[in-house]
Amino acid sequence: MRFAIIFLFSLLVSAFSAHADEYGVIRRIVIFPIQAPEEFTSAAEDAWWDVRERLTANKRFLLASKYFMQKKDVFQPRGALTPADAIILGKLLDAHALVATFMVKNTLKMVVYSGEDGSVFWRQQLQLHQSVRLGKQLSKAAVSLVNDFVASFPYQGVQIVDPLVGQPTFDENGRTFAKVEVGAKTKIMEGDQVQWVRMTRVNLEPLFAEGGRLTVFAEGRVLRLEGIHAIVEVLRAKNVQQISEGDLLRFPIELKHLKDDLALEEELQRKIEPEFISSDIATLSSQRNKDRPLASSLAWISGILAYLLLAF
Repeated sequence: MRFAIIFLFSLLVSAFSAHADEYGVIRRIVIFPIQAPEEFTSAAEDAWWDVRERLTANKRFLLASKYFMQKKDVFQPRGALTPADAIILGKLLDAHALVATFMVKNTLKMVVYSGEDGSVFWRQQLQLHQSVRLGKQLSKAAVSLVNDFVASFPYQGVQIVDPLVGQPTFDENGRTFAKVEVGAKTKIMEGDQVQWVRMTRVNLEPLFAEGGRLTVFAEGRVLRLEGIHAIVEVLRAKNVQQISEGDLLRFPIELKHLKDDLALEEELQRKIEPEFISSDIATLSSQRNKDRPLASSLAWISGILAYLLLAF
């Protein structure tokens, strides 16, 4: 009995460790005022509003309001945060991510921290032109940085549960479908490839760069778009039952569009790439065909057993 308890405990510890570094949806974001020289306070505030407007445009993120931050007494410019500071602020503001933007001499830096564990999701910087007054370029520079942040996101969709269906996936005419949130102003089209991914940390580098890894556990294609949602067909999966609400989805073609349109420089476009599911993972249709003989055999065996029981 004691051995069984110890064994069960070790399994629980192993399961927790396996998922401890896995990251989910980043939706609730706090953007702190931009830290800049005092004479550019007005320009910094305008830039802060522009950054907020950019992040709310695609309806994928929920941003803390100025009133909410003032009420929590945190509406103030901030430089680089320590992990402890990021964790405390994340708990206080119930935020998935915290954005700090600050000046270091003639360089504008932006860092996005995890509100859960204080680690760095993403960081970038931009040299400002010395010949142009800071107030005239601060907003454009800040928006360029946040555009690069959006382009660096490893996923572009989130699995949801359709209230009319009540579960993440549903079957129709022998095919499996799922409804996912993709946001507004997307270039996703019917027929585009879709990948369900797990996002995990592998080292202390920024998660959206060398510090993260994507593992693909299902694949599909876009069937149709419905506003900020898309209906996708699941074509391949290690286990379709593993698809659950909140799972992350990667759209390779959409990611390419974002990088081409928003990334600052070509060398900055190097982001984490997914580990693809192996080619020996069967399609859902082949899995269903494989299961049919088994189901028929089980039904036949059940019939024989029932006959023998009646005979005796």
